Amino acid sequence: MVKKATGSVKRAPGSSKKLKVTKQGETQLPKGTVVIEGTGDRGDIPDDGAFADPTKAVLRPRNEGESIKIKETVLARRDRNLKAKAANAAKIQEERKKKVQKRLADKLVTPARLLKDSEVRRKDHLRLKRVHRAKKQKVNEANGKILLVVRNKRKNPTPAVLKILKRLQLENHNTVTFVPYDEATCLELKVIEPFVYWGYPSMKIVNELLHKKATFRTSANEKVTLSNNALVEEHLGDIGVLCVEDIVQTIYRRPSDADFQTVMARLWPIDLGDYTKKIAEGFEPEFKKLHFGNVSRKVNKIIEEVL
Repeated sequence: MVKKATGSVKRAPGSSKKLKVTKQGETQLPKGTVVIEGTGDRGDIPDDGAFADPTKAVLRPRNEGESIKIKETVLARRDRNLKAKAANAAKIQEERKKKVQKRLADKLVTPARLLKDSEVRRKDHLRLKRVHRAKKQKVNEANGKILLVVRNKRKNPTPAVLKILKRLQLENHNTVTFVPYDEATCLELKVIEPFVYWGYPSMKIVNELLHKKATFRTSANEKVTLSNNALVEEHLGDIGVLCVEDIVQTIYRRPSDADFQTVMARLWPIDLGDYTKKIAEGFEPEFKKLHFGNVSRKVNKIIEEVL
């Protein structure tokens, strides 16, 4: 191919071929040579990155000032793919829901299961009688002002126990909440003792739980990660709580019951995840054990495994 050299010449990378001049005065350029219009001075070559990396394609519009055009067929195909993926995901979700409903509907309760449940309720009824006859547990202020309560994996609580679990928002397994350390709370914990374990949390565990796992309850009852100080100030600014660190201090030190309850009302129960399954790996066996009752300071070690 013969071109008239009217500007500066940029050889292709790695090219060592020399230019040839024909008898007619035209310059014959080697294959792969790029001609850039200009005055012939190398300073006129635009420094736009076109030759910075010879392996990288530079996408430009055909005419200067125009936007890059994408074929409508490409856009239509992309829309079809997105719609197909959404429809397929909805179909899979619906099929899973039907399978769960069918499994629950076809579940057969055997006589042995009924007898076992009846025996559990009878024993729990006797246990509750012993709890109410027992002496009240004294509060040791040296252990702190709050308790950290964790729901264990034991199932089928009795109605009296389930009522307290719901009030503490501990219906789901491996959920955590903070409660005030007083005589009334200790009595309630003794009632639900087989289904929870509790202890005296350290400042470090309270801080890490709230910063890593806690979720905030908005006015619309939505779950939001506890990381937005503006949101905290909007809902709790009237009691002097302006940031996440203020929430940590209010919960751990419990300056007043009213402020403590106000802050806890704005927090969802902390979900630690279902690490009790056999598929759970990477955790020490301590968390997978069935703990219940007062585990004292050991609760810090148990919770630390999943943070």
